[in-house]
Amino acid sequence: GEYITIDGFDIRYVESRCIGPSIYPAVTSRGVVIRDCHLAYSGIRNGGVGYGIQLHHSDVVIEDNEIHANGVRNISLTIYTADDDPPVLMENVVIQDNELYDAWHATGVYLAVGGSQHTVRDITIRRNLMWEPPNNDKADYLIMMNFIQNSGDVGDVDSVYFYSNIVINAHRNAIQLIGISNA
Repeated sequence: GEYITIDGFDIRYVESRCIGPSIYPAVTSRGVVIRDCHLAYSGIRNGGVGYGIQLHHSDVVIEDNEIHANGVRNISLTIYTADDDPPVLMENVVIQDNELYDAWHATGVYLAVGGSQHTVRDITIRRNLMWEPPNNDKADYLIMMNFIQNSGDVGDVDSVYFYSNIVINAHRNAIQLIGISNA
């Protein structure tokens, strides 16, 4: 669907993802607002699923949410497709004023693009609080931006802005950039 607003939901204890697509391969879609939601306890820790939000849309605003304790990632902006799948455009995404904590693999925002046919541009991540509790030494990343695929091909990635965020108590990696070239 396009141009959807999800406002004020409390979604907890789901098997796979609190909010996300069930369509694969990924297709270009536009217009999602996720605001003032509490998204928690999806999937299982160290399992293959469990997302607070998983999207590959354009014209997205994710703001004023509390997102925590999801099995894999709290916010996942990912395009994973086969090389012969149609191109996907993900642009104009703003993630702001959220509190993100206590996930297993990526507590903050995970941005991954695989496949040379895809375009990602104008992603803004600002004014978020991302933290891990002192007793959680399991989270791999607070922020991870991964621009590679198994084949090593990556599409066009341009204008990713990350500023005015607070990152506290990163046990392994606060910000990890993989596959960045010509930055």
